Amino acid sequence: MDDRDRIPIQNRAGFEQDSTPRTGNTTGQNLFALGAVFLGALCIVLLISAYAGKSKSAVEHASKDAAPRKTPGAEGSRPTEAASDSSTYARSITWRRSLDRAIEEAGSDKKIIVVDVYTTWCGWCRKMDENIYSSPQVAALSRNVVFVKLDAEDGGEGEQFAHKAGVRGYPTTVILNGSGRVIDSRPGYIQSPSAFVSYVESVRGAG
Repeated sequence: MDDRDRIPIQNRAGFEQDSTPRTGNTTGQNLFALGAVFLGALCIVLLISAYAGKSKSAVEHASKDAAPRKTPGAEGSRPTEAASDSSTYARSITWRRSLDRAIEEAGSDKKIIVVDVYTTWCGWCRKMDENIYSSPQVAALSRNVVFVKLDAEDGGEGEQFAHKAGVRGYPTTVILNGSGRVIDSRPGYIQSPSAFVSYVESVRGAG
């Protein structure tokens, strides 16, 4: 380049500075620009890929939500054990508190009477309630049995009945026929619902 082509410029210190273009510096700037363009393009590609992945996930989620769901009780489902029991057994015992009314009911329906003679302080009486009389298997006897609960220390009907039936300990299970006559009794706690059912059915069959 001829000296006439140089454009003198002055720096802050007052010295003359050469303004001749420098080829090497220009090449570096070009490379930097190309790199910036490449990085920008790469970022755009990554953003597009991420957006496409989210769209696919949203479509799959919507497809799952739209799929039909099986409802309880559909074909192939099995009834639960609890449902089966409820159709076989009564849910609970309906206790009578009056012996006279129980005799009337038993006579008209041709049932026997099972009397639970108890006291309020008796621990084994409470265990009979918790473990035996709460059983659906025992409650199912209600089809052929009228259940009566009498307090042997109530100062009234319960105490009189306990005295007549010869009850000496608690609990005592007393079984009457439809006319109110005692046909069997068993003092003490009966060990299981099945043992209780067997006892009542054997007395009913014999009577």
